[in-house]
Amino acid sequence: NFVRCILPTSDGALWFGTQQGALYRLRDGQWSAELLSGSGGDRVRANAFLASTGPSGEPVVWVATLSEGLARWDSRGWTIFDTRSGLPHNRIWGLLETHGAQGATVWAGTQGGLACLRPGASQFAAEPGFPTESVNSLCETRDGGEVTTLWAGTYGAGLARMTNGTWTRLTTADGLPSDFVTSLIPDRLQTDSGAVW
Repeated sequence: NFVRCILPTSDGALWFGTQQGALYRLRDGQWSAELLSGSGGDRVRANAFLASTGPSGEPVVWVATLSEGLARWDSRGWTIFDTRSGLPHNRIWGLLETHGAQGATVWAGTQGGLACLRPGASQFAAEPGFPTESVNSLCETRDGGEVTTLWAGTYGAGLARMTNGTWTRLTTADGLPSDFVTSLIPDRLQTDSGAVW
């Protein structure tokens, strides 16, 4: 088996997601296999991780899976989000957490498009204007002021970006070298430039 993603969490642990096995956690020199109870058991492919924090500052781990939806681990154990929880598809490729005045929003890039879990919500939602193609990557950039842009890389439909609640598209017709965008990251050397790789 091979490792697809690695995540450090605030409690000093390291999480490892594998191609078709368990999730593994290394903490204080001790290994443990973390099973997604009720969601594929010990044979779940992890595509991506996201670290978050709970209401009391405890670590929360989000796991994007190939076919079982989105799994959240916190102090109460595992919670599974899938198409019954508002996701457009159970194949999750990318995750992102953004922060606004109301709190944190979790974004999930799925095979069937983008969805989000707004602060205080118990269900994901695919809101009007969201990309409906396979969303493989997500990131957020900030310009020199307070304006943030959410970027969604799609598999075959270029880039979608949302600024001030308005979605626009960039494709090869706009100079993008390819309409298949599998990875995105903000420019960390010029954090206020709004630039994205």
